[in-house]
Amino acid sequence: MREYETYKCNKCGNIVEVQSVGGGELHCCGEAMQMVETYPKSCV
Repeated sequence: MREYETYKCNKCGNIVEVQSVGGGELHCCGEAMQMVETYPKSCV
């Protein structure tokens, strides 16, 4: 099982972090949310 994916709404900018990834698709403002790349804080 995958862990820790981050998604962002392209309309309102809402950000959601999924700790335990299951099935399905996240939606916000009536649209599917986009998964965004995240990097460990030590790499920034």
